[in-house]
Amino acid sequence: MMNAIEFYNYSKQILERDAEFYGVDNLDRYFQLTDLRDGRINSLGEGTIQQAYAQFAAHLQNGTLIDKIVKFWKKFDFLKDVFCGFNPSAVLASWQGREDELVEALRYNEVTNPNGLKWTTEKSKKKDAIIKRFVGGMIKGAEYFASKANKQEVIDDLMQHNNNYKELIEYFMSKVSGMNIALVCDFLKEFAYEFDLPKPDVHLMDTMAKLTGCQRKDYENKKDGYYKCMEDFNKLLNEIRAGGIEISAYNLDRMIWMNCAEPSRRYFLDEDRNFGAKERYLNF
Repeated sequence: MMNAIEFYNYSKQILERDAEFYGVDNLDRYFQLTDLRDGRINSLGEGTIQQAYAQFAAHLQNGTLIDKIVKFWKKFDFLKDVFCGFNPSAVLASWQGREDELVEALRYNEVTNPNGLKWTTEKSKKKDAIIKRFVGGMIKGAEYFASKANKQEVIDDLMQHNNNYKELIEYFMSKVSGMNIALVCDFLKEFAYEFDLPKPDVHLMDTMAKLTGCQRKDYENKKDGYYKCMEDFNKLLNEIRAGGIEISAYNLDRMIWMNCAEPSRRYFLDEDRNFGAKERYLNF
């Protein structure tokens, strides 16, 4: 079984080898906060509460099955319009207590709402359950973000509860809905460098199970499992640092994710490129 330094060196070697194969020559940008590299988010104004609330929406939609409906980045302009320019106070004024109307404002209609979101209800036991989960999360989140004047006030508030990662996660979960621990970590780690967290997703669980020899099921679903995965990750991180390698939790987590994800997802900042895997493979 690999020790921490061997694992780090192995992961780095695989990452760089694959990047060279696929012609990705700027890996560094994958190890920086990625939300704000998108012009659509930046158009909301640097450091504004609108930008902060939109980042929340982008990560809220990553919940189970929601992303296939909401398609946040593709539908950004439509969502921006429905959610009042991502102004949380305006969202509350317009939609709080009118959630059913908000669902209809989001629903695709060929004639009246051609830019709307598409989802089917034929096989659903509860009609519109998935989109209602997103709508509920957006309203609850708006209550929290509307209490802050700008993004820095959100960061300052969260930092008061950042004595340890469990406290931070539990505090934010008490302020929002529709996010499990993994999604909260996904949001916080991209929100600001102050929140240096891994995301206990399937890739991290599989990796930590392989490294520690524990059962994969020990990490699954329940709160204690998510926290055990993060705890084991932090032990690995500290062992790597003790070996003289300076690396953040964010960067180690991203390294693991990039090595596990399929190339079409892995190089998300190069999504407009043709990686030409076959051409590169046959270039002999």
